[in-house]
Amino acid sequence: MNPAVTWAFAQDCGNAQSQLLLVAIATHADFETGSCWPSARALATMAKCSVRTVKVHIKQLKLDKFILCQSRQRENGSQTSNMITLNGYAEWANVLRNGGRIAAPRRV
Repeated sequence: MNPAVTWAFAQDCGNAQSQLLLVAIATHADFETGSCWPSARALATMAKCSVRTVKVHIKQLKLDKFILCQSRQRENGSQTSNMITLNGYAEWANVLRNGGRIAAPRRV
């Protein structure tokens, strides 16, 4: 299984839709950094919800510090999908790779 997805399942977002969205984001995430740039439409498809619902839950996941978002632009200056990073994932994965123990999942 994708270690980012394992990390996402170990978190407690406090809301089933937010949790599912975190797992959908983790599905796209880089194994080393936990960063990705899925479109809102792709996340909506994976999480079985609307793009508007994705935006609401992305906002909450940012407020609860499960994810970090960085705006990205194309060369012509137009907006493209944001870079999303799973907050704390890279450190968690590094500890596991080095045979360490992990802390209990974070709860909202």
